[in-house]
Amino acid sequence: MAFSFACDKAGFATRTVDTRASVRLARQGEAFVIDRIALTMQATVPGLDDAKFQEIANAAKRDCPLSKAPASVPEIALKATLR
Repeated sequence: MAFSFACDKAGFATRTVDTRASVRLARQGEAFVIDRIALTMQATVPGLDDAKFQEIANAAKRDCPLSKAPASVPEIALKATLR
């Protein structure tokens, strides 16, 4: 949603946005911790070039409330593909 809102604010209407999250659990002593979240997003945004798309996608990742929630996770990666 943060990506779609950011596109709207920049003057681009999103047609489709599909985002998936893969979470990695790592053993830490006797317990497990989430040490990585990999986000994969594919979007169709007419009129948007890849450079601007990547800029908006990374800003949305940085500013999204859901991305801020797991702040203790050492790495949250984003792979964004403009269709």
